[in-house]
Amino acid sequence: MPATVVIGAQFGDEAKGKITDVIAAGARYVVRTSGGPNAGHTIEIPEGKVVLHQVAAGIVRDGVTAVSGPGMVVQPFKLIEEIRALKDRGLWKGRFLLSDRAHLVLPIHEAEDAWEDELRASRSPAGPLGTTRRGIGPA
Repeated sequence: MPATVVIGAQFGDEAKGKITDVIAAGARYVVRTSGGPNAGHTIEIPEGKVVLHQVAAGIVRDGVTAVSGPGMVVQPFKLIEEIRALKDRGLWKGRFLLSDRAHLVLPIHEAEDAWEDELRASRSPAGPLGTTRRGIGPA
């Protein structure tokens, strides 16, 4: 079975979400295997701009199964908010699967991330690392 794969360097906005959305129009599955609530894929669809953080881009396409796979870092509370927001806009059109091998980031990880960044800032003349403080590192 043929597959199309979109791979980025994982640094900044490389338009991975936009490219994936275009390809998703003819796909059965869209699988996201890395990233988390600190990143966002912005796509433009007829209904307007959509920013996805933890759900794969295929969710806005009829008949597509969006998979948040192994390697994803999932913040459960923010995932629920993202799902609700998509449903409220009528954009939850596909099916959604979440891997049992995705990593969880919890509020404690966010607090630890902020604490560690503040600690680095107080100890280093270079200042803080400048994390997003969304708990990705500690998780």
